Amino acid sequence: MKRVFVAALALWWAGSARAAATVVLPASPAFVSIPAGELRDKYDVVWAVSDVHGHREQLEQLLVGAGLAVRGQGGQLGWTPGKARQLLVVVGDCIDDGPDSYGVVMLFQA
Repeated sequence: MKRVFVAALALWWAGSARAAATVVLPASPAFVSIPAGELRDKYDVVWAVSDVHGHREQLEQLLVGAGLAVRGQGGQLGWTPGKARQLLVVVGDCIDDGPDSYGVVMLFQA
């Protein structure tokens, strides 16, 4: 009996997950949907970063280490030239509880 319940629960959860995947997001510049075909056609690499929490220095190290950014004269960070077919997706908690939330926002804006 226990196995039947677990199997039924798993099937229900899978159906719920599938239903949740079809949720239509409200129109907002905060929500972005990119069709798979467009991703294949426009980008060679897709990067994602999350939970930066205002740690700009660590974010800069990550971007430089990934080859997405370079340090110019005076230590200024800039996006790496020739990386046009790469997409950086930034999701969630960029500024929450961090030492340099403003710097993180300005870096992404650049």
